[in-house]
Amino acid sequence: MSDEPAERSTITGDDVLAALARSGPEYGPVLAHELGVPNETVRRRCRALAAVGAVERVTEEPLYRLTERGKRDVGAAPGGERRPITN
Repeated sequence: MSDEPAERSTITGDDVLAALARSGPEYGPVLAHELGVPNETVRRRCRALAAVGAVERVTEEPLYRLTERGKRDVGAAPGGERRPITN
């Protein structure tokens, strides 16, 4: 059995928010590995989340963290229902 996560075709903004809620501030490539998606997928989701104020890029390197809004949004979907994040 491999330590590598199975690659997924897509993730939601909620997936990124939940990963950041578990890990705290994290680098984009690490999030991509944890979520099993390409780096570019995480970059696009984080840009969309940043546009609505749910995450912020902390450094020039792609280190992201939840904002206060993002912390509220993590638990906002009842029953684990996924909400689309748009920019």
